[in-house]
Amino acid sequence: MSGHIGRNMWMWIGIFAVATAIAGLVRWKVGHAGIWGDLMAFCGCVLGILVMVQSQVGFVPTYAEQDDEDELPAQ
Repeated sequence: MSGHIGRNMWMWIGIFAVATAIAGLVRWKVGHAGIWGDLMAFCGCVLGILVMVQSQVGFVPTYAEQDDEDELPAQ
């Protein structure tokens, strides 16, 4: 399943953005939080995670990461 999400990241971002907006609109029309507020918060959290993951796709750091062994002082 993760392969499907990874290959279609923009589609899933769109789905959760629409789901967040619809749940927010229904919550606003109903006038109290209840299940719609919880659904809106959940979809918004998943949307945020997907956006953060998408922002890191293809990122290559400009510096070489150090191993723990490289940080020890010479004796």
